[in-house]
Amino acid sequence: MSIQFRNKYEVLAMKYEKAEFIWKEKPVVYVGTVDFQEDLNKVAMRLSDMGEQCLKFINDNPNFQAKYRIEIRPDEDEWKLYLHLDPVAWFDALYPSEEETLLVKARKYVDNMRKAFYHPSKPSSKRIYDPIPSKQYCTRHAECREYNRGCPRHVATPDIYCSALSEQISRPVSQCNWYVENERIVPFDDRVKLDKYKVNLKSDEWILLSRQDNVREILVFPLKHKPNKILVKSVPFWLWVLDEVVNKFFGSFQLKEYPVDCFAMNFGKWESEEAKDRSAVDCHGHLHLHLKLDLVRKMEEEYKAMRGKIEDPFQYGLLDCEQLETSRLLSFEMSNVRSDITTIKSDITGMKSDITAIKSDITAIKNSLVTLMTHLEIKKND
Repeated sequence: MSIQFRNKYEVLAMKYEKAEFIWKEKPVVYVGTVDFQEDLNKVAMRLSDMGEQCLKFINDNPNFQAKYRIEIRPDEDEWKLYLHLDPVAWFDALYPSEEETLLVKARKYVDNMRKAFYHPSKPSSKRIYDPIPSKQYCTRHAECREYNRGCPRHVATPDIYCSALSEQISRPVSQCNWYVENERIVPFDDRVKLDKYKVNLKSDEWILLSRQDNVREILVFPLKHKPNKILVKSVPFWLWVLDEVVNKFFGSFQLKEYPVDCFAMNFGKWESEEAKDRSAVDCHGHLHLHLKLDLVRKMEEEYKAMRGKIEDPFQYGLLDCEQLETSRLLSFEMSNVRSDITTIKSDITGMKSDITAIKSDITAIKNSLVTLMTHLEIKKND
């Protein structure tokens, strides 16, 4: 039976406005707002629609196609969906046509993001359970099976893997090579009661995995090959995540607050960087769920894959700020500082010349006064 959240975080729902995609102020584009009231079926349809709007915007703006990200996160009493653009590509798209205001906008974006997401390093939350390490698996098991060969490194072979053909960045079309580490599986239904959790590859569509990094994240993967461009537009996918995972599975832990801090999905190079095979173009898609610490604490007791996963999730916005600041902003700001210093030096040189001229004028005036006084003294004596 579905657990109902009777507070302001009850249910995710999007207002049905069309996004304007105002992107010239900062590399984060507001797309839509959550009002927590709509039926989950409508929510899933709205998320699908907004995902399609984001993809259309990217398709219409080639400057941003290399890498981008969609996030749904809380903002005061509402949840908002944002399209995060590559900040360097954003900067380059506006330079030099808007150079006068670009540096101000970029600095404001960096400072605001850092203020919102940066927290000084503190001792980690007290660890109750030690993380369960994964075995070392064959990273190209699908290819090994294709060519009927054993793993050349003689490591463990995954039970769940993807052999779908996927376009590659720098080599011919090849197997996807996504696979599941058994130690990372997070059971989400009655099969958790079995001694060994079994995935039914014929009937199951999705799987939940923890990350190797000890962070509060769960990754939602399709068992069959689907890239994020397909997942983000899929109504059944969003409905399953919001109802089966968030509402029923997470809801069973009886938290007093909404159990998820953020939903995130990467595209392009940002997606490839997290893939098992980083050469893949249409990677095996997945959704990031950033979890509340209280939820992870409760999950640790029952799910080995979640033990020790208590560190803060990765804040991609901070990485975006660092990239923009180090690769573009600082050099332009330093160039402006050098230009200002040169101008100041020139002004100082001019002021020195003016002062010299003034001193010369004062000397001339003094000499004139001396001459005048001399004449007056002579006349007085006469």
